[in-house]
Amino acid sequence: MLTRKWIALAALLIGCLAAKAVADPLVRTLDNGARLVVEENHATPVVAVRFYVNTGSVFEGQWLGSGISHYVEHCADRGAATRTAAQIQLETEELGNDANAYTSKRLTCYHIATAAEFAPRAIRLLGDYVLGATFPPEEVEIQRGIILREIARGEDEPSRLIYDLFEETMLQSHPNAIVSSAMSRNSLR
Repeated sequence: MLTRKWIALAALLIGCLAAKAVADPLVRTLDNGARLVVEENHATPVVAVRFYVNTGSVFEGQWLGSGISHYVEHCADRGAATRTAAQIQLETEELGNDANAYTSKRLTCYHIATAAEFAPRAIRLLGDYVLGATFPPEEVEIQRGIILREIARGEDEPSRLIYDLFEETMLQSHPNAIVSSAMSRNSLR
């Protein structure tokens, strides 16, 4: 019985130390509303750098449901005012090749996870292509094909179809439902 108490106490201590190893994220909001979030894990040591941009499919105005926010997300890292697509790819690889992005109905997030010592490089890299994307025409066309394949995969997921139908039915005048309905008639095709 005494051994179980010591094991429980050790587990509690390890849990407390692990919780302390992850620092509170640093959050900075830029003048344009974009948020930079840097979250360190001192136990590893790694850092997650994220740029949150307040744009998503519900904010597409007259182009609602066109997928323009998703399109921009796909094309942002394909060229910047200060770097070519090849230079962006090379630096991403040097940082550990753990970079990605996603778009939801209300925001777009660009993120890189890397060794903590490379946090400044990751911030500069993300900043360069999030704030200075050049949208080279050949890259934009390549991304169009990738997005169309993603849409086709999504239409093959029953859970996604059910969720979209739920939104269209329950939230008939809500932007999320309108976007779900419009996305099913996506204009990229």
